[in-house]
Amino acid sequence: MHIRAESEARRAAPACSASEPGDGPRLRHPADLSPGVPTYAARVRALLLAALLGASPALAAPAPWVVLPIRGEKPPPRDPTLLRLSKELAEALQAQVGTEVRVAARELRDEACPGRDGRCPRDVALHAAGDRVLSAVLEPGLTKLELHVYGREGLEKSATIACKWAEGFAACELERLAELIAKREASAERKESTDEIGKRFAKLGPGLQGCKKKGWGKATPEGRALEMSVRFDVGGGRVKNVRVMPAGFDTVPAYACMARVVESMKLPKGHGAAEGLRFPIPSL
Repeated sequence: MHIRAESEARRAAPACSASEPGDGPRLRHPADLSPGVPTYAARVRALLLAALLGASPALAAPAPWVVLPIRGEKPPPRDPTLLRLSKELAEALQAQVGTEVRVAARELRDEACPGRDGRCPRDVALHAAGDRVLSAVLEPGLTKLELHVYGREGLEKSATIACKWAEGFAACELERLAELIAKREASAERKESTDEIGKRFAKLGPGLQGCKKKGWGKATPEGRALEMSVRFDVGGGRVKNVRVMPAGFDTVPAYACMARVVESMKLPKGHGAAEGLRFPIPSL
């Protein structure tokens, strides 16, 4: 078993392998995370490799598990990028699941899961080329690590494990991962409710089309996206956290109107919480 870590430059630079003493797991980590400045020749080789192999993380072979690098506003001084803790998390996860675990590049994490709170879009597993994705955020006080597990159907489970200061590092109770990663299939009732939301969203069509009349306002329609969508969460019996995607179009009058239309959608009776629901909306 081994854990694979993707290059921060979208595998533009060759990875090097490092083995821990004994028979422990081997962790491939990107060469561009090592100290020092790459030489000119190394940069040229990296560019050539990117041209030959492609630079998109979507080309990665699917992995059973993908760990997104841990986020943290105030990381410990001896682990400023939280790379060490991310590797420890991946190794602990691998020990529990007994299968391949990939540590994603930070660039891929930022694209697939842009939220700083560690909560990701429903399709993050598809974007990260994994069957399941583990997202984590270290609290500023270094006292707890928030974990979120996503599958192909969206968020499966969230949990918090305790951490503490340890000589300039953050030490977390990673043995508690077993409680988090237990497989949990979505219930038929939950799937039925999600399907119902899709049907109700489809009924918003006329209202969304009507918003197009509001146009771009004072904004310049340069760089408009060919495909637009809206992401939102549901909870407490209502739609919330509505975001127009790609980001940056929220101030356009037409799209601001569409966000309000989605926010007004009536939910099925008794619908539970769900995060990262995403549906297409008309482009201008």
